[in-house]
Amino acid sequence: MMNRSANKGLRAVAVVLAVCALSALAAHAKGYMTPGFRAKKTRPMRVVVLPPHAEFTKEKVVMTDEMVAEARALEDEAAKALAAQLSEKGYKARVLSHAEIQKKPGLAQIVKRVNDRYNEERSKIINGPKQVRKRRYKVGSDAVQLCAILKTDGIVFARVFANGVSGGKATMSAVFNLGIPRARSSAYMSTAVVEGRQGFVEGYFYAFEATSMGQLTKKPAKIMGQLAGKALSKYPLASEVETDAAAAEAAEDAEPDDGGDPLREFEKLTGSGK
Repeated sequence: MMNRSANKGLRAVAVVLAVCALSALAAHAKGYMTPGFRAKKTRPMRVVVLPPHAEFTKEKVVMTDEMVAEARALEDEAAKALAAQLSEKGYKARVLSHAEIQKKPGLAQIVKRVNDRYNEERSKIINGPKQVRKRRYKVGSDAVQLCAILKTDGIVFARVFANGVSGGKATMSAVFNLGIPRARSSAYMSTAVVEGRQGFVEGYFYAFEATSMGQLTKKPAKIMGQLAGKALSKYPLASEVETDAAAAEAAEDAEPDDGGDPLREFEKLTGSGK
């Protein structure tokens, strides 16, 4: 589990997910890749999925609870789902387990440094995801060292945010929020792939969808599998090679606006990204 002090903005995500649900934001997914990633020049073919970080809150009528055990379940299932999705696409993918991290001397420290560094870059990425295409984000030497230790071409980071809405809260929102859809439970996943030669972020993918409290608490494998599938829907197959990145990007930019990254929209509303 993530140290809550490592990323002060995480708990605010519950607010944005609730806002997204109330505004009836449709389920959507986005992906941003560098030209080298598209052309298979800088795309890692062997990847290790680091233990994801999850935040899970439950909105009740008069208060909000932090669902710690349930968040751990989402983390475990998200890691397995991402590795499975990447394997199905033809990549050699595996999960870095907590047991493996603790077993190898010094590995826990470097994993923490890499995660901390990625959190810094991610705070920039959510405000400018298109800049991923220009190779503007870099996790750096610690990521390179970690890839060397793990004997892999790249590492995959994942962040999961879930907002469960109790039955009472949903009923109250339906009664008092005249003209606004009732509050619904929702989940968000973002994932980034970092190459192991220089530590650049080569791809960033995310998905958001409405779900239910029961799905989040009783069927974490199912909801994380669905969300991982959507998040990686634009991730190319291992055999795919896109030589005309400009044309591909132009086609993506021409797609109808899907409402934008929920985290980015939250920062616009609150000014926290300034």
